[in-house]
Amino acid sequence: MIDLKTTFDSIWIFLTTCFLPVFSYAEIHFRLGKFTGLLFKKEPEIIFDLPFRSEIGKTIPLFLFIKDASLYPVTLLTLEINITSEKDPRNNFVKEEINLNVQENFFSKTFDLNSGFFLTSGFYEITAELSYQVGGKTKRLKQDNYPHISHEPFKIYISTDPLPSLQGWHWGDLHLHSNFTEDQVEFGAPISETVLCAKSIGLKFLTVTDHSFDFENQNLDPKFTSSKWKAFIQQIDKTQQTNTDFVVLPGEEISTGNKKQQNVHCLLIGNREFYRGVGDGAKTILNNRPTLSLTDLQSQVKEKDNQAIIAAAHPGDIPPLSQKLVLNRGNWENDDLRNEQLDFWQILNGKLDKYFLHIFDDWKNALLNKYRIGILAGTDAHGNFNCFRQIKTPLIKMLKQYHQLLGLTRSGVLINGKMNSTNLLDALRKKRVVVSNGPIISIEIHQNGKTFFIGDEFDRTQPFSGKLKAKSSKEFGEIQKIYLYNGSYIDKREFRIPIKVAAHSYSFEEKLEISQTLKEGYIRAEVYTDNGQWHYFCLTNPIWI
Repeated sequence: MIDLKTTFDSIWIFLTTCFLPVFSYAEIHFRLGKFTGLLFKKEPEIIFDLPFRSEIGKTIPLFLFIKDASLYPVTLLTLEINITSEKDPRNNFVKEEINLNVQENFFSKTFDLNSGFFLTSGFYEITAELSYQVGGKTKRLKQDNYPHISHEPFKIYISTDPLPSLQGWHWGDLHLHSNFTEDQVEFGAPISETVLCAKSIGLKFLTVTDHSFDFENQNLDPKFTSSKWKAFIQQIDKTQQTNTDFVVLPGEEISTGNKKQQNVHCLLIGNREFYRGVGDGAKTILNNRPTLSLTDLQSQVKEKDNQAIIAAAHPGDIPPLSQKLVLNRGNWENDDLRNEQLDFWQILNGKLDKYFLHIFDDWKNALLNKYRIGILAGTDAHGNFNCFRQIKTPLIKMLKQYHQLLGLTRSGVLINGKMNSTNLLDALRKKRVVVSNGPIISIEIHQNGKTFFIGDEFDRTQPFSGKLKAKSSKEFGEIQKIYLYNGSYIDKREFRIPIKVAAHSYSFEEKLEISQTLKEGYIRAEVYTDNGQWHYFCLTNPIWI
């Protein structure tokens, strides 16, 4: 006898899966009834990964993640690692006998690649080949065991310098996902390994922002949700205790309702309470209305988590028509974004595209209309560190890309005092933030014995002096252009002030001669660099006038 409910549920999951944005790491066990498609394998997902960049003198972590070995037990036999570089004539080879039986739902192991393998700067290629036994057969994989996808070597850039920074500034990723994201088509990396990768990249803080609907089961059982959120907070705290030189904050990417009662994604940073949002999570059949409106969410956060930061997640993105129809996904409308309870717009989301350019222009327009909204950056990385493995067509096709990698676009935050969660959240509230994919730039205003930083406000009618600082490195190239912008409330436009930069410069620091020309509004700065292959930039939040 046919179970109609089970059959209909399977069809619904398949249809909604087709319209969900699917990230790495993709699962290979999804099926529609008896139809398994081209991606299905009777073995666990086995994946290697490592940072996309690091520095000379650092040990490089090579991660091994295994998912669903509880369904398909696997025995790991031998790992062979090959490391090559155009600048380094050595061919470094490592062979390790593992001989380990894995049967748990999620397994991870980190292999440390000695810093002695990476003695010169530049790109290195790393190949990880694993022999293993599953289902009574001995097999071999390179990089991962995904079918119909490239298994080319990992590429990692080893720099002679840390990420460009200035005194008091620290880099981090404020939007990423962990293995608390787990469903029919995707899963992320564990929080502890994510922090280890971030430290190797050169970051100093992270916010783990798993989807609100990732904490729910298909029955929307409150006990399940509460238990999973509690486990998430415990894992955050445990990771923080073992990484005293790093800050990891809890967070959430909440599906909430815009003015049109469509689902949009909102970031919470630093919240320890859970806020439900299942509207576009495909948890229940034909029920895709927002759980909370943006206004209701903001009211609840103010009451329960007053220290938490609220940001519009990738507000420039426009969902495709299929997601609008099936999942009731919408856009961040002007009224939603121009909201006094909203702290930031996340304008950088791991890639540079037309949506970034659109929302950047919209942000400037909001500033000129006296909305004190900040900008921040993250990557939306779903466990992807070196490459982005993704299901393109459910059951049929996968692909590999190189955007939305952990730390690829990042937020720089100016911390007053020790780097800890309290000071980090305080700096975010003050909007002492820059966004970048490479260099850094900062503005200071000195007046009456006080220093005003990005996010502060000063009085232009009183005597003051200014200072502009910027820094790059060989990795990101020489400083090409620096601009200071004065946004005028009266003129409703920005006045661009080009700053002269000496040729072949990697650092810049000069006094600003602007005290007689500034108009009421704000100032902000931009810096652009070029390493001969790629262009990089950094944008500041305003200092208000």
